[in-house]
Amino acid sequence: MGEPRVCAYAACGRVLPRGSSTSRRHCSDRCRQACHRERIRAADAPPVAGSEELARAVRLSAAELARASTAVASTPDADGRLVREVVALRDLLDQVLVAAVTHDRAHGDSWTVVAAGLGVHPEAARRRYRNRAAGP
Repeated sequence: MGEPRVCAYAACGRVLPRGSSTSRRHCSDRCRQACHRERIRAADAPPVAGSEELARAVRLSAAELARASTAVASTPDADGRLVREVVALRDLLDQVLVAAVTHDRAHGDSWTVVAAGLGVHPEAARRRYRNRAAGP
């Protein structure tokens, strides 16, 4: 059996119960709502100085994904390949987020600054990323 799945809300990190649906990403409604609020705040956050090109690429990718999600609704997928691809994309996005935290920490940003970008408390950011991100 694979590694236990954890709650998608960055500040939580609890292990999801065994036997839970594979589409379940949060341990509770509270975490699901907190994660949603985090995404909304991140969408409204101003881009980091010097990252305009990356921000533009992310926006274009998001727009392309939105168009793809509309097309997916009308496409039959009996073998689960599409779900596997989306899960792989989510994992890649997690890696990009870790790289961004590592970059910001390596360039001297405090956990308070990083946490503001993530929309979480500084201690939550520190707990989630301290072993995965280099920096002071």
